[in-house]
Amino acid sequence: MKRAIFIDVDGTLRNDNKEITERTLSILEKVKKIEYEFILCTGRPCDYAKK
Repeated sequence: MKRAIFIDVDGTLRNDNKEITERTLSILEKVKKIEYEFILCTGRPCDYAKK
């Protein structure tokens, strides 16, 4: 069974400066190793989330 994490872009994935911190990247790498799939959630346009 695949597991998924739904993560909001603004304020969760990225900080107030619109940056993904080293701490967040480190956690995402650890979670990816245990085979979770990440699904981005946002109320903004898709192109915004892809950037």
